[in-house]
Amino acid sequence: MKAEDLLNRYNSGERDFQGIDLKETDLINVNLTGCNFSRADFRQARLGKSNSSHCNLTQANLRSADLTGTILTETDLREALMPARTYSNLL
Repeated sequence: MKAEDLLNRYNSGERDFQGIDLKETDLINVNLTGCNFSRADFRQARLGKSNSSHCNLTQANLRSADLTGTILTETDLREALMPARTYSNLL
């Protein structure tokens, strides 16, 4: 899915994006608060400085995603596949 399509759906009130394919999507500096991205594919997505607080990212694939400066406050990351360099930032 393209970033524009996702943001249009989000701005229309949709928050359930389970299993969505967002590989290589540019989502820098966007607000995605409160979404369900369980099992979503974010490989090589650019999420820098985005607000993904209060999201469900269980079992999401975030390997090779750029999460620099991403807000993940109260986000459920159980069983998410995370980039190795992110672990030190979460401690």
